[in-house]
Amino acid sequence: RGHQRKVVAVTYSPDGLYIASGSDDHTVWLWMTSTKKAHVIFKGHTDRISSVDFAPDNLVVASASHDGSVRFWD
Repeated sequence: RGHQRKVVAVTYSPDGLYIASGSDDHTVWLWMTSTKKAHVIFKGHTDRISSVDFAPDNLVVASASHDGSVRFWD
């Protein structure tokens, strides 16, 4: 199970425990690398995701969207 549309952005957390992925389906998913399962799904953008990244402390994921917004998820 995963995104409903094309994945366009992927990044590893600084500690390597998570992967964040952003998609044309307007969502950001947080995956655990050990289980390869989605841990959290972030919804809120109204257009496709253009980039995702982790803060250095692993506590926040930032996402940018073609809707012109940047969101911070913790």
